[in-house]
Amino acid sequence: MSSVGMHHELYDILGVEVDCDQTEIKKAYRRCAKQCHPDRNPGVDPDLFKKVSHAYEILSDPQKREKYDKYGEQGLHGTNNNMFTQDEQQPYDDLFSAFFGSSFDDFGEKTQNSKGENIRHVLPVSLEDLYLGKVINLSIERTVLVDRKKKGRKCLECDGKGFVTTNRYIGFGISQRWKSKCKNCSGHGQLFRTKKERKVLQVNIERGMEDKEEIRFEGMADETSPFIKPGDLIVVLEQKQHSYFSRVKNNLYIELSISLSEAIGGFELPVETLDKRILLIRNDQGTVIHPNMRKRIVNEGMPIRDKPTERGDLVVRFTVVFPPDHSISEEACARLRVLLPGIPRSSQVRVDSDRVVQVAICKELSSRQEDFANSEQPTFSRKTQKTEDSFCVIL
Repeated sequence: MSSVGMHHELYDILGVEVDCDQTEIKKAYRRCAKQCHPDRNPGVDPDLFKKVSHAYEILSDPQKREKYDKYGEQGLHGTNNNMFTQDEQQPYDDLFSAFFGSSFDDFGEKTQNSKGENIRHVLPVSLEDLYLGKVINLSIERTVLVDRKKKGRKCLECDGKGFVTTNRYIGFGISQRWKSKCKNCSGHGQLFRTKKERKVLQVNIERGMEDKEEIRFEGMADETSPFIKPGDLIVVLEQKQHSYFSRVKNNLYIELSISLSEAIGGFELPVETLDKRILLIRNDQGTVIHPNMRKRIVNEGMPIRDKPTERGDLVVRFTVVFPPDHSISEEACARLRVLLPGIPRSSQVRVDSDRVVQVAICKELSSRQEDFANSEQPTFSRKTQKTEDSFCVIL
């Protein structure tokens, strides 16, 4: 190589000769990294470790090394790159981990910067629990270390490195090497004696909490290594289906069935709330309830978090149950035609006896036939008036 002696700063940092081979460079980097890594030697200047890692990064790559030997660092970057910032620390930490493995087994110690995986536990709760609030004792079984101070044994799956290397064939004679965390030791490089521990946690369900809401217990996941902080136990609330109430955010919904006479002539219906009160829902005579009409009862929904005096609304949807076929006599039908107002008919169509063909409604469509018929029908443009009002509630 020409001009070899002109650029030797990176060789001096690792303490090797300019004509050394790759094996000597690797040994030198291992030695220097142990001596100046800031996690193992807090008193050492952090820039020294950055310089050592930077030197190894260049000299361990044959192409970069050749350019450096000929042109120096200016030939690699176009400018001298001896200064490092705080943001540049991470790439060299990754280089150190890739070289030595994720565990510092050779050092006999490891930093506690990482955190273990979280565990999610689904806790079924009733709508009453979310309405009233409740404290539930949750019994869990977790893995804990037998002795935190005792050194673990080397993981044979990854040879103590914490990661395993696999080759993946891409095609056309090309393969790619992948590094992945060792599943046997969870990336620790060591295996530690563990035991099962049973613990009871108090899960505080606050009034107004929602379905799928999470309650976090920090550090209550499994312990796998003294060098890694345990993850969190995340309790996920799962609301069980209620017998007649449903919930959307802070509102409660209920469906009530009433007869045709009640829809026209008024009614009083009792409904038991989630806190065991009785709401007497009343509709006065003369106020007609149409099928699928909805009425709103203000401040009878779910409690609102962080607002103890406020609640959502209760929305009631009415299903009007019509009498069965032939259950009303001809005399009663005649009286109903007198009592109930009719629908105005268009007078534009003349009914001539020559053109009249009488037809009868003979059979009700099944649900499947009705869906098929509706898919073939155009969408009718019909103006409707909003029918959601407020109810009078008697406690």
